[in-house]
Amino acid sequence: MIEGEEGSSFITKTVKIEKFQGYSEAYNLGEYFRIRNASNWKDSRQITGLWSTTRKDIFYGDIKEGTVKTLLLFQYAQKRAYLKVYVFPQGVYLSRARTDAYAREIGVLEVKDSVDVND
Repeated sequence: MIEGEEGSSFITKTVKIEKFQGYSEAYNLGEYFRIRNASNWKDSRQITGLWSTTRKDIFYGDIKEGTVKTLLLFQYAQKRAYLKVYVFPQGVYLSRARTDAYAREIGVLEVKDSVDVND
């Protein structure tokens, strides 16, 4: 479970990275990003799967609202103790090659901009 500041219209104060349970048609992923928007985790919204990029500890996913997909990048730091979520402007969805290129350019995660994932 992760707690931090709400920085987007859909990211809630409490979120969770959980093991992919196979309840969707997604493939080639190991984890899911879920927000706490209900009274329990089971009824809370799964936002996206986390797919690997060419850079260790940076993953990508997307959020679909209506017919519009928006790219999300997730960066872990300090052996997964911290997580930073990059939310692109609504409707921005890069090709896989451009997503990997952007992931390679992300700088060192600053602790003040991340959330602690240790309970």
